[in-house]
Amino acid sequence: MIHALLLLAAPHVLAAAFGIALYQDRGIPVEVSVNVSRGSGYVNIEGLYYYDDSLWYSTVFACWEAAISAGADPFSYNYTVYIAPINASRSLAGPSLSLAVYIATYSTITGSPVNSSVVYTGTVAPGGVVDFVGGVEQKAEGAARYGFKLFVYPALQHLEFKMVEKPRLIGVYGSLVPVLEITPIQIRNITAIEVGNVYQAAAATTGRYNATANIERLREVLTRTNATAPQYKIDALINEVNRAVKKAKRLAAQQPRYHDALAAGIGKALAYVEISRNITAASTEALPRALAEVLTPYFYVLFVTDFERGRAVAEIYLATLRNITEALRPAVGADNICDAAVAHAYIHTAEMAKSTAERSLTSYMLTGDVTYAAEASYWYSQAAYYLWKAILLSREPTTGLDLNKTLAKIGRYVQTAVEYGDVYSRATGVTSPQLLEGGAKLNLLRALAAQQEGRGEAALGYYIEALASLLAYFAIHPGFPNTTGVKYMHYLDAVAHVAAPVKSIYAAEAAALAEAAGLNDTKILYMAKIHACIIAEKLAVAGDGAPHRMLRYVNYQAPAPPPQPPGEMPVEITALGLLLLVFIVKVLHHLSRRR
Repeated sequence: MIHALLLLAAPHVLAAAFGIALYQDRGIPVEVSVNVSRGSGYVNIEGLYYYDDSLWYSTVFACWEAAISAGADPFSYNYTVYIAPINASRSLAGPSLSLAVYIATYSTITGSPVNSSVVYTGTVAPGGVVDFVGGVEQKAEGAARYGFKLFVYPALQHLEFKMVEKPRLIGVYGSLVPVLEITPIQIRNITAIEVGNVYQAAAATTGRYNATANIERLREVLTRTNATAPQYKIDALINEVNRAVKKAKRLAAQQPRYHDALAAGIGKALAYVEISRNITAASTEALPRALAEVLTPYFYVLFVTDFERGRAVAEIYLATLRNITEALRPAVGADNICDAAVAHAYIHTAEMAKSTAERSLTSYMLTGDVTYAAEASYWYSQAAYYLWKAILLSREPTTGLDLNKTLAKIGRYVQTAVEYGDVYSRATGVTSPQLLEGGAKLNLLRALAAQQEGRGEAALGYYIEALASLLAYFAIHPGFPNTTGVKYMHYLDAVAHVAAPVKSIYAAEAAALAEAAGLNDTKILYMAKIHACIIAEKLAVAGDGAPHRMLRYVNYQAPAPPPQPPGEMPVEITALGLLLLVFIVKVLHHLSRRR
């Protein structure tokens, strides 16, 4: 009977994990436990009188990423997070507790135990990345003072990065220039492990984690991600580029004044064609880009030398491409969600580009300012680029999709991640306009606009593009020099745990471009496109209303509790648990006396 009652209490006991927070400049342990029930992804925090936005958003993603790690749909559960600071105020700020929330949530969902001698600090971000926190030295000291055996903290935080203004002499003059100051952090009296993603954190105590093997497995997965556009489409686009090159050459002969501009466009176009020959999977990007490079100067010269003819050529050409995409009308299914949804987003983007081009052309006609002609030629070429991208990505699905349910889930994930990115940027003072404002926010606004227009397929594509920017933003944050390589390896390791062979032209293109790119932020963005595609596939709802099956590709064992000395009580048994055990013993004693 005692064993049965203990088993009933076990889920709460196993779900307790320990984080550490700063209170009056001292590291104070915080007990975290999570109750998980069937629901729709809502998170409730209990036990605190006050918490800020960064704690809230990081807690939400800690719960959602734990479900994804466990191979579950994050929106199939509701999460109640109990936070209990030990000997400290019940007001907390900052995202650093979220790594402990992740461990507790993962433990609850999977039924795996938590090592009670480990304390965690780290910011859980979308995609499972563990980002920076503050006060690492003080937290490590507090962990040692309270008797913890292992301190788990974010990668690269054995160094403190700080931008400072320092004087610089140039001859007899001087000025202040920003300089990156790197100071080693001292962690004493406790064993410490750095982790770059949640999977490493969950396996930190086992000693059986091989990031190199995980990344190697990811490469094998990406090698099997070899979907390509049908060859007849590729051949048609190559012929189209060649025709455009011939027309540009003829126009250069007729208009010697613009020879250099046309020749530059032709040269760039042929370079992209050569790339498509060398990297087959990159053809879906290289060939549309080649066409845009040669069309931009071609349209410009037509506009400034023969306005009416130029306008007619551009309008007829885009109308023809639009008719082709209308004929294809790529249906979005649960098995081609990235390709088809992004194709719809490209069509929508092409329409916006065409409208911009027409406005610029009208301004040129009214003012004669060639700047407007240049803008019009650029946007007409961009419209052609996006329409050809849509043509190459279009393919028919084999399974249906519940579009409204899928939009609700992916839209919620992305919008929450954008809000989290804003909060984290303000908290850290480090942002990335190209990825956040210029990428994620722009595509989020386009997604919302497309939904209002009743074009849910395009909205889905914009959400996927926005998610890719967000994942890249968190993966490289903060953007200090000499850290991109380390953070990239940790990010690859995180992707390795959720990646499965995807038959996606969009993902295959991103994999090829990532392989060709240097070790920089662009390389991470290409990998993030693959990751966004994987998340979209996991959140997709098949046409019959059943959730898409969540795959679990993890190759570590969950942490096991340390052996307890005789007579010593495990740390995770709280005061409530102790009272429950005392009550059980008294009841059993009373029953035995009655017998």
